[in-house]
Parts: sequence; C-alpha cells; structure tokens
Amino acid sequence: MQSKNLCLLDKHGARIVVAELPATVTAIAYSRVVKDVMFCDPEGEYVGRVSVGDGSVKRWFSRADLGKPSGLCQSGNGTLMYVKTDNEPYFWRFTTENPSASMRVLGTSGSNAYLDLNRSGAMEQDKPNGLCFMNNSVYWASRDRHRIIQATTNSWIKVAYGSGRKGFSMTNNPQVSSLDSPCGLCSDGNRMFVSDTGNGVVRELNGNMMCVAVFGKPGAAKAVDGPRSVAILSKPLDICCDSERVVFVDDGILLRQITRLSGEISTIYSSSSRIGGVTRSPAGVYFVEDTI
Repeated sequence: MQSKNLCLLDKHGARIVVAELPATVTAIAYSRVVKDVMFCDPEGEYVGRVSVGDGSVKRWFSRADLGKPSGLCQSGNGTLMYVKTDNEPYFWRFTTENPSASMRVLGTSGSNAYLDLNRSGAMEQDKPNGLCFMNNSVYWASRDRHRIIQATTNSWIKVAYGSGRKGFSMTNNPQVSSLDSPCGLCSDGNRMFVSDTGNGVVRELNGNMMCVAVFGKPGAAKAVDGPRSVAILSKPLDICCDSERVVFVDDGILLRQITRLSGEISTIYSSSSRIGGVTRSPAGVYFVEDTI
C-alpha cells in the first residue's frame, strides 16, 4: 500500500513535502501548543505526531483499548486533544503536551439509538468524520446519520444540527434542517463551518447552530471559482478555517478556499492524486496527499 505525504501549502502558494505518513491516515490537526501536526491512523490504532521542523514521525497516543481513531480536534486554548474512534461508543481526551498524564474515556457503552441528552452510548456504531471544538463542547459530523452531534464536557450528548433525514433544507430549528452526509467541521470559536458533502455546499452556522450562510449550490457536480453568487462546489470534504478564510478539500483533488470577507471562492491547489485531511497553521495550510 502506498504511503501518503504531509504537505504544506505556504503563504506564497508553494507546496512543500514535510513528511511521509502511513497510507491509512484519516485526519490531521495542527497543535498550537506543541506546534506540530497530529494525525489519526485507525489501522495502526494510534494518534501520531509529525515534527514540522525535521519531518520525523512518531506514535503519540496509543493504548490497547483505544480502538480505531478516525477524527481529532483540540480545545479552544489548544491544551487538550479530543479523539473519536470509529464504531465505538466513546472518545478520548488527553493533554497535548503529555498524553500519558491525562487520559480518560468520555462515555460508556450503551444503546444504538440517538436520544437527545442521553449518555454517550448513543454514539455507538457512529462513523465520525470531522471534529471541532466550540461552545465548550466537542462536535462531530455523523456522516451516515446526516447530523452534527454535540458532546458536552460532562459526557452528555445531543443532536446539534440535522433532522437525520437525508436532504437539503434550512429552518429556524437546527434539529429540523436536513443535511446529506456531512464530512467535515471546523470552528473559529464563534462560527462553525460544515462540509455538507452530499449536497455539495459548505454551511456557516452561528453559535446557536443557526445556518447563516450557504456557499455553493445544492446538487451541483462541478467546481467553479468566483464570487459567491456564481461559485460552485463539487464535493466538499475535510475543512479548516482561520479568521480570514475557510479552506476545504473539494472532490478529493482540489484545495479550495472561501475568503470570509468577500465570500469569493477560489482553487488554491490542484493535485494529480487524492487529497485527504487539511488543517491550518501560522505557516500556511497542511494537507495529506497520496503519493503518485
């Protein structure tokens, strides 16, 4: 199986290969505390760390009962990392600087069904994609259930957005609006951006989980750059943001960005192979790309 490259698209648009990663990497996140890139390897059942200085790769968080990690994010101040496992009814929290010093399970085994304000047994059989931290809670995109789920710090969970019915709609009630296979989430602390992948749009949600903007046109199947009124997304996947822009993987081969002030959508990198996870840093945008 071919490996993957961790690449940096710097502020001048130059692509730099930083490190070689396992072929099974599914998600990445830049840590503001250790100033390196963390990644999930579900097949190896560990969270890894890449030194952006020398490109060295090592296991960072691993336990016999960890399961298959498939998504990760950090707390608002960057001191904590959260890891969600695929098809497991819990996720982990650990300190970024010393993961072995503060690890605990959030949630216990339980029911298969989603129930608002039920214990995290309701996570069972979930397949998370993007995770993000906002409102002192962890959120993740439940691709197969067409919802965004919120887990509070005391381990209670609830449906934060989405009716659970596959489709495209926006209402004044976040739990009645419809999504289609959401794959990515990110937040700047005040707003959340959602890759509504099946609908081919990116949604912007405020702190009350109300949709305040939609980028792209539902059902479109091509990528077109330009002002928000004419731009089209194809298949937005993983996503990250800062105060100036939202960057996302579109259709697996493009890195595209939304300029937040103007709403302009542009392609910033086109690959001849598949692009995986994406995360931002002061140096630019890190992303994972299959080797050719």
